[in-house]
Amino acid sequence: FQLQEHLAALHYHHTANNTQPITRETAALLATPPPSVDKTLWLYELCRFLIAQCNSLIVGFLFDTPPCSFNTCPEMRASEWQFLCAVHEQPKSCCAIDYCCHTINWAANILINPKLFPSRSVALSNGDGTGHDKNTAVKNLVNVFRRLHRIFAHAWFQHRGVFWSVEGQTGLYVFFKTVCDLVRK
Repeated sequence: FQLQEHLAALHYHHTANNTQPITRETAALLATPPPSVDKTLWLYELCRFLIAQCNSLIVGFLFDTPPCSFNTCPEMRASEWQFLCAVHEQPKSCCAIDYCCHTINWAANILINPKLFPSRSVALSNGDGTGHDKNTAVKNLVNVFRRLHRIFAHAWFQHRGVFWSVEGQTGLYVFFKTVCDLVRK
């Protein structure tokens, strides 16, 4: 778990003990793997870190005025888009706060699934025939990032004050977008 601790220490250092938001430059620095660290392993740790950080948005939704609830956000929406919750056997509509919680839990479960990610400390190979290859890992990470992005979109379109409050304190979206751009390369 050295990478997890290293990332947390870097984040803490570059946010002045969690008192200033991440800038684009800091986000790029944090998103760059340390020397001799496999890019896929680093993306994995970044994904774990960002999943945990997304909880600040969900907490913000609960304390928004009015709070995000079944009554105020009966569907997971971002502008005209409605998202169905894919954690159910058949994807279905959930209220936004349930969708967000389901998504965070689903994402965390993806990352602890040993069939998808057998190790947090050993680089995956390319096409070793075990199904534990970099391409499969990156596809799963991209899927996690895609679904987490929906939480940011909901914040932007339905809870703009929460979005800006979290962003102003942490720079979470700048960091998230920087990591997503790295995944696309």
